[in-house]
Amino acid sequence: MDSPVAPREATEGDFEAIVQLFRKHEILCTLGHEQGNDDWSRMGQAYVEHTLQTEMSSWETCSGRFASAGSKLWVIEDFGKVVGCVGAVELGPGSLELVRMYVDASCRRRGFGRLLVQALLDHAVALGASEIQLTTPQVNSVGIRFYQEMGFFLRRSFPVEVDGLTLELVELAQVVEVKPT
Repeated sequence: MDSPVAPREATEGDFEAIVQLFRKHEILCTLGHEQGNDDWSRMGQAYVEHTLQTEMSSWETCSGRFASAGSKLWVIEDFGKVVGCVGAVELGPGSLELVRMYVDASCRRRGFGRLLVQALLDHAVALGASEIQLTTPQVNSVGIRFYQEMGFFLRRSFPVEVDGLTLELVELAQVVEVKPT
């Protein structure tokens, strides 16, 4: 990495950068464009538009998703510019979901993603959580490999209907090991 960085909790001033990361790096849009798959692009764009009208329509609605005690949204910067984000949403006692994991393409393979996921893992340990889970499209092979390198395992795959098309999702999970003090 070019500069020492550490993830920090997102603030209202980061919201527009988070929205831009989401718009630019939603995985189905990215893979659809890279591989010339119009169906993936269409599904990704429908998801982006829906999310920007609901959960990410404003800082208030976005931060509301992370308002419970165990939920958080982090960003990471490179020379003062937000280049990545990740969120943890508390699903119930002892269970978190990893959401909104995005790293700008210009900063990939430089450790930013690992730092973001590690912040979430450290948070899970501090909470006493027993599990973290996430879902991603099965076609996201690079992302799945990254999560597996970070200790996640494949729990299941399942189809979902998106905009009249079927998409296979995978659920990955990690058992949180509480380290003795």
